[in-house]
Amino acid sequence: MGAGRSVEASPAAEESGTGASEQTDGTPSGGEAAALGTPEDGGLKGGNTLNSVGSTCGATCEDSPDSTNASCCEDDWCFIESSVVEESQGRCADGPLDEGAFPRFAPFLAASQAYASLSGCRFKSDSFCCLSEPALLNALEPKEASGNPEQQAARRAAEPAVRAFAERLRKSEAPLLEELTRALDMVMFESVRNAMIAAFREVDLWPPSPRPDGVGPEDFDYEDLTAAIPVIAQRTWNEEAKRRQDAAEGGGGGAGHLFKRAVTASFLVDFAHEVGAPMPPAPESHLVVLREFSVCMDAWIRVQSEEAWATAQSTEGDAGDSDDFRAGEDPVIGAEPSTEASQWSHGLGDVAWTVASAVFIGAAATAGITLVRHAAKDRDAEDMKSCKDHQPSLQG
Repeated sequence: MGAGRSVEASPAAEESGTGASEQTDGTPSGGEAAALGTPEDGGLKGGNTLNSVGSTCGATCEDSPDSTNASCCEDDWCFIESSVVEESQGRCADGPLDEGAFPRFAPFLAASQAYASLSGCRFKSDSFCCLSEPALLNALEPKEASGNPEQQAARRAAEPAVRAFAERLRKSEAPLLEELTRALDMVMFESVRNAMIAAFREVDLWPPSPRPDGVGPEDFDYEDLTAAIPVIAQRTWNEEAKRRQDAAEGGGGGAGHLFKRAVTASFLVDFAHEVGAPMPPAPESHLVVLREFSVCMDAWIRVQSEEAWATAQSTEGDAGDSDDFRAGEDPVIGAEPSTEASQWSHGLGDVAWTVASAVFIGAAATAGITLVRHAAKDRDAEDMKSCKDHQPSLQG
């Protein structure tokens, strides 16, 4: 991962002339521009972070057509930030998916534009029948038991491409697997970044105050994990501010452009998993960065806890010495830390646990909560089978 890296169009995209240069996001509306903040505050307002972990999707949900701001992801986990989704859908007449980013999937993405706009840019297995059964792929039909006419029409429009590309993926066509690998790499790149932002929010470093010395507004090297945690946080904040500024100015590498590509990548990863395609392994480089960041954050929190404990003990010791001397008694040496100090240290320990959870849950959420949910179900199924296998001996 390089600092401030953006995923470029594939060679195939450049050959076909459908690369990033042709994607125009337009100028954001007044609502989005207001959320960008001012140059004085780094272009960001608290709580308006693009791709913030745990935010809900603002698109109309396929299962909740009457709700204009319902969650489009189960368990309210989705890396799509609602205001950005609404703005991007409003100014992208060709739909929410970036067909040029993955040209070999372009027919599938084009056919799925209407479906994606109704499903919150997620591919849901229950929208179609028997996706994971190879013997039934030829009988694949969209479900018609529920949904309004618009939803049914979107499923019908997507169905031929869904069936064709599901079969091609299951046959492990190399060109498709190559682009699927690139999609997963893009998703994991955003995962690490989002997990870092979630962790900084947990420890009130979004942004750090005061600004760390020597970190200017043009310093975006947030992937240098040898730096101090507050420095990394400030650099991440700077990079996020730059993304939003580029989006506000209509820059080709702005947040709207990167966001649309990331959404498309996530949609493809969801689709491949749901149809039972062989999934490429998660890029090891991203997992290494994630682990290293978690270790650095844990070490920083421990130092903060120790310093807070020492400060609380020193303050209590000064007060105790004064009281003891006034009473004509020897000062108490080695007294137990005050209740406040203990609570403070315990609280930071809780924060450390919360941050560690945020780092890994944040990455999982961005990579597609579907993958995590299915993995959990698989483990539950194995545990249930194990329990059933041992049930007679336990009862006997």
